[in-house]
Amino acid sequence: MILPASLRTALSLTRFQAMVGITAGILSIGATVWGIIAATRAPVTTGEVVTIVLDARTEKPVPNALVELGTPRGAIITTLLAAEGHTRQTVKEGLYRLRVIHPKFGAEVRPVYVLAGHSQEIRVRLTPHPPPVVVEKEKKEKPGALGKAGQAIKKLFQGQ
Repeated sequence: MILPASLRTALSLTRFQAMVGITAGILSIGATVWGIIAATRAPVTTGEVVTIVLDARTEKPVPNALVELGTPRGAIITTLLAAEGHTRQTVKEGLYRLRVIHPKFGAEVRPVYVLAGHSQEIRVRLTPHPPPVVVEKEKKEKPGALGKAGQAIKKLFQGQ
């Protein structure tokens, strides 16, 4: 490769060495400053739990569900209201117990492990309560003419 004459006269070995030395010095200082900043930064010890509460049949968000975040042994740390079907909470790294409650649906409980610096998204699908079982009371018949005849026949078959 042939350089133009004006560039050849302006660029000497001494000037080239000086430019390389200055560039290396700037890079070295920049790396040192970045290392000091990175080393003195406080370590990240918290993560985030994002809960999305859905209706299992329709897959639509369930508003006004209660989300309890607690320890694995059952002690409640915080209770959140999923007003629009979702919640967000920052917690320390570790194992938690997540419980979602809604009056129209069955409760859901599951373990959640939160990693520092990460967001843990949990989708909870709630199933509706089954319809209540209605038990009809037995109707007691008043002993009438047919009722008395039925009782007499019953006694005959029972051997009384």
